[in-house]
Amino acid sequence: MRKLTILTCMILSMIIVPSSIYALQNTKEATEKSPEEIAFNWLINAPTFKFDGIPGSVKVVDSWIAMTFAAPGFWGVEIEFDCKHAGYGDRTGQILAQVITHHRVIIHVTEGVVTLAQIDDQWDEIKQRQNNLCYTVEVAEQSALTWLYNCPTFKFDGVPETVEVKNTVPLGMPNAWDFYIEFTCNYPGYGDRTGNVMLGHSQVHTIKITVIESQVTSAIIDGMWDEVNQIMLTQN
Repeated sequence: MRKLTILTCMILSMIIVPSSIYALQNTKEATEKSPEEIAFNWLINAPTFKFDGIPGSVKVVDSWIAMTFAAPGFWGVEIEFDCKHAGYGDRTGQILAQVITHHRVIIHVTEGVVTLAQIDDQWDEIKQRQNNLCYTVEVAEQSALTWLYNCPTFKFDGVPETVEVKNTVPLGMPNAWDFYIEFTCNYPGYGDRTGNVMLGHSQVHTIKITVIESQVTSAIIDGMWDEVNQIMLTQN
């Protein structure tokens, strides 16, 4: 009888223990999120998307595992999404052109943590800054437009829908361009005209913005107004 009891216990343990291990494994798998889920949730809560991202536009288009010489490896996830305006990060307080902008972000997930997030190969979403080595004409143009939307003349009464890049001229040095941009203000004049009596009709302006390595170094409106220093140019 005693031998039968021992044998029965051994058989039951063989059945219960594996079942318990399987249950634990299933519980662990159910609670762990996939790299795609981690990347997706991180993106929709990051500054760029949180500001004006369009929820229905988010799409995971690819994912892959990357092994490195030194552990741990990481997962790469590619996601596409749209925003209601151009630009990156939290743009609160900026004047923005209302144009739906398509973005592509590459996110690295290492042991459940996002360690890299690059939007359009131009913007570091983790550090919230332009990539230092990304000095393309497209990035320079975006820098010029962002600067224009937030300069005193345009910010006072500029009309966003009228902004148009008319010409782009490369300069005789690396990573440098002049951008000729046309825009309309509701009233004549330059700079912040708060307190001035505004008379007359709208005025069309042309601004030449010089961008060197993504930094605006000069901005002249109509060949007569220095928008950087907010002074009228001396007429010779």
